[in-house]
Amino acid sequence: MPTAMAPAETNRRIAPARRAPLQIAPAAASNASGPRKIGRMSTEAAARSVPSARSTLARFDADICSCSHMRVIALLTDFGTRDGYVGAMKGVLAVRAPHACIVDITHDVPAGDVQHAAWVLKTVWSHFPAGTVFLAVVDPGVGSARPAIALGAEDRFAVGPDNGIFTFVADSARAVSLAIPIDASPVFHGRDVFAPVAASLAGGVSLEDIGAPAESPERLPLPRPERRGEVIEAHVIHIDRFGNCVSDVPAAMLGGRPVRVEAGAVRTTRLVRTYAEAREGELVALINSAGHLELATRSGAASERFGIRRGARLLVRLG
Repeated sequence: MPTAMAPAETNRRIAPARRAPLQIAPAAASNASGPRKIGRMSTEAAARSVPSARSTLARFDADICSCSHMRVIALLTDFGTRDGYVGAMKGVLAVRAPHACIVDITHDVPAGDVQHAAWVLKTVWSHFPAGTVFLAVVDPGVGSARPAIALGAEDRFAVGPDNGIFTFVADSARAVSLAIPIDASPVFHGRDVFAPVAASLAGGVSLEDIGAPAESPERLPLPRPERRGEVIEAHVIHIDRFGNCVSDVPAAMLGGRPVRVEAGAVRTTRLVRTYAEAREGELVALINSAGHLELATRSGAASERFGIRRGARLLVRLG
């Protein structure tokens, strides 16, 4: 809470707690018999202020460096931003982990779409610093018997419902089950269960002190790509906001070879490097930024233009 300050005494200046950048007022009339004035500050005074300004910048740089050592809490939800749900979780985090750096991954996951959230989490996981706590809440089963968990994997942590949202990051994860406080809202575990646990992890509490050991996190029942000779049977695992169709085939599975991809009656014969290489209205294949084979088109949504939906079966022919 800001401290009240008594009115300044006559002719007495109260220095601010943090110096503002040097501000120079418009020039006044020059005085030929003395130092040139710059507003109310002489050139000599301005020169004397330079070390002070440099000191202020040095302190500012130090503040930036100290921020880089804060624990990150990264939020991923389907809450949107029209209501107060995200704000309520951030309020809990601000109280319990005031020094944490809070990052919004997205709050635009389609409502209740756990698979969409799981894919998004996979694509950002390794790009956050070690020690990051991912607070992932897409929870259509909130208040039911579905478990609540926290996990650690690859020097990062995650907190959320055990409903498959951690499918792509759960390999070799250590997981613990979370107790549901008796006063927690049965319809808002994001605020009353997961946010407090995320704050504790960001504050340095160990995973083992958060909850009791749990079995491996729940995984979504997704098919896997299978190679049979020169053909890979694959699937569309995600449709992004541009209508690009992401497959479950990692680039390594292609071995650097050219491919032809069939999605029902639709097919492409070109593997390109960039979206711009596609001709107008052409369906092309490329390796996306997540390292997976993807179907796309130029200036349009491939999913809509070619009728390709998530879960669609693909045949990827090598060579």
